[in-house]
Amino acid sequence: MRRIKKLTAFLLVFCMLTGICSISSFAAGMPTEQEAYERMIALKEKYPEGMRWTNSNYYAWKGGIYRGGYGCAGFAYMLSDAAFGDLPARKIAPVSFDSIRVGDILRVNGDTHSVIILQVKEDGVVIAEGNYNSSVHWGRTMTARQTEQANYMLTRYPASSITPSPTRTPAPVMTPEPVKTPEPVKTPAPTRTPTPAPVKTPEPVKTPEPVKTPAPTRTPAPVKTPEPVKTPAPTNRPGNQYGDFNGDGSVSVRDALELLKCVVGQAGIPDDLLSRGDVNGDGKVNVQDALAILRYVVGNVTVLSAKN
Repeated sequence: MRRIKKLTAFLLVFCMLTGICSISSFAAGMPTEQEAYERMIALKEKYPEGMRWTNSNYYAWKGGIYRGGYGCAGFAYMLSDAAFGDLPARKIAPVSFDSIRVGDILRVNGDTHSVIILQVKEDGVVIAEGNYNSSVHWGRTMTARQTEQANYMLTRYPASSITPSPTRTPAPVMTPEPVKTPEPVKTPAPTRTPTPAPVKTPEPVKTPEPVKTPAPTRTPAPVKTPEPVKTPAPTNRPGNQYGDFNGDGSVSVRDALELLKCVVGQAGIPDDLLSRGDVNGDGKVNVQDALAILRYVVGNVTVLSAKN
């Protein structure tokens, strides 16, 4: 039995190492979100606000899922290639606002329109789009709820780059400009009474109505800064102990296999990924956690927890 466990562990490590090589080569050309934004916004000078862009405009995409697109899709593909080059894309549905990153493409409006993410804020995103009223448009905003109503999302980020999202800082609230007090109306000079002619009597001059003073503008109440979201501590209830990644109540080779599938993007990510998979306590779920599980299975360690 022990020989079978050791052989299984060896095969898992071999598969894991070959997967690491492919992931490393993929991530080598991966830009940061700031770099992706700068590469896309650099095209604004060549494709300015209001420039005509319709379904007659076509662009051949390097993302791999589709060969290219016309109109809004073509414009989104062009900015995506500017940010990520020839990195492969993945299709994700349904869309979660917490998983959206700069450079991702959303297909919205009942699968009829494509937009690309320029910025991600606390409660929404800033986008760029083509064929918006037959033209290029930069800077329109969408709420978090609107993004989650998208039909699907195209991303160039690998599944292995997913980490628990930090609390996003809310966008600063703009202070309204003070209302200018209107200048007082000058009182017209008194009308000189002309010397009446023997027959005609001059008409009396009408006195102008007084100008109403506008009511003072109320100063808006200060905006409260939201308190930071506390990350819940992991629990050791049955099915959620350290290393029990598949939640069957025990730690085995299957848990290491399930964890590896999530790391390389071959399986979905469970909601409590960090609390069950981060067995070495470094705040990430990666290959090192799979190795720690395997050491526990073959008996190299007798206790499995985040403090090993």
